[in-house]
Amino acid sequence: MILDIIFCFLAKFLLLLNYSLGLTLKDIILESGLVNAAIDYLKEFTPTFVFAQHSQDWDSFLSKPSLTYILRFLGGVCIDHAICQRLIAQIIPQIHLTEKATTSKGIGSLAENLLNNLTSESFRDEVIKSRKDTDSQMIHLAQAFKERSLAELGISIANGKVCLQVLIYFISLLI
Repeated sequence: MILDIIFCFLAKFLLLLNYSLGLTLKDIILESGLVNAAIDYLKEFTPTFVFAQHSQDWDSFLSKPSLTYILRFLGGVCIDHAICQRLIAQIIPQIHLTEKATTSKGIGSLAENLLNNLTSESFRDEVIKSRKDTDSQMIHLAQAFKERSLAELGISIANGKVCLQVLIYFISLLI
């Protein structure tokens, strides 16, 4: 509970600071271990599977009150701070999984903003790769679902052409 309050305060406070004072505060926050605590929290509690976001694990994770504060906190502390960005880059896959979530609290948007704040080129490339990999997996799963659904209706796709198995069966009976 106290950690939630600290993360909430810091998430709001970081937005108000000017550049040099902000970097000094970010250094102090980093040295205090709060950044590592937030990262460890996400490592520990983020479910590892991608496409079952309505499972009990995902529902439990997304309903944690501290999640919004942690994502805001990390999103603020990593702006223009290379060391924080490097630490946060360790959990790009977990943040990306969270980015796909849609909740009334805007968890997915907060995770997306956090990923967008990782401005180092190597981290941006890793974020883009993670997003492309997920898109590829989604396309593959959608194609498999489509093929199963069509098969239940007696329809298949062979060489990119639709083949009605039932119609072929009836035509073969007529011949």
